[in-house]
Amino acid sequence: MNKKMMTITAVFLIVIVAGLTGWYIAFCKLGVGPAFPFLVSAKTRGDDTMPAEIAEQPLMALARTREEAQEVAELYEIELYSFEEGVAVYATDRDPYDVIVEGDKKGYPPLSVNYVRTAEELEELPEFDSRNEE
Repeated sequence: MNKKMMTITAVFLIVIVAGLTGWYIAFCKLGVGPAFPFLVSAKTRGDDTMPAEIAEQPLMALARTREEAQEVAELYEIELYSFEEGVAVYATDRDPYDVIVEGDKKGYPPLSVNYVRTAEELEELPEFDSRNEE
């Protein structure tokens, strides 16, 4: 009886460990299925559901003034291309995703990738209902 109980316990533990390992791989590496809150999922570059072309000036950010936009450019060591109505557009020769990650690690003001969208792509976006906004 004792040997049978140990065998059942070992098989049960192996099944549990294999299940948790599969769950971890599926969520963290493949990005599918539910996960425990403490597991870190893989990060993707951009929106996988609607691929878009990156603009010639690949980075942008919100800024209150042109001087603030220039300060952000100096922090990131990128070039301020334009500033209009609170939106700063930046040019860089580096990978825009690498620039964003680097700045995030250093606690710099956030940048975003400047995507080119066509009218057809914008028509596919869900409609915004201002009545739901509080």
